[in-house]
Amino acid sequence: MKTYQFFILIFIFSISAVSAQNGLNVIGASVSITDGASIRVDQGDFYIADEGSVSNASEISVDGNWLNNNTGNQVFTIDSEGVVTLTK
Repeated sequence: MKTYQFFILIFIFSISAVSAQNGLNVIGASVSITDGASIRVDQGDFYIADEGSVSNASEISVDGNWLNNNTGNQVFTIDSEGVVTLTK
């Protein structure tokens, strides 16, 4: 019985690891990158949708596509002074 539970647990973690490789999705949420911090999306896309916003005081590095489907006027907040680097 314990062996089956272990395999089920491994299966669930495998599925979540595969689906997490899509990149970073910000859908209707706010993301803050404080000074000295950074976000690196390695081999994935940065997708922002609905009324999502980013307050960037440091660095965002994306090794895929930047997909903006924001319904508001802008993705970045007014106080954003950070850098975005698209590496691919």
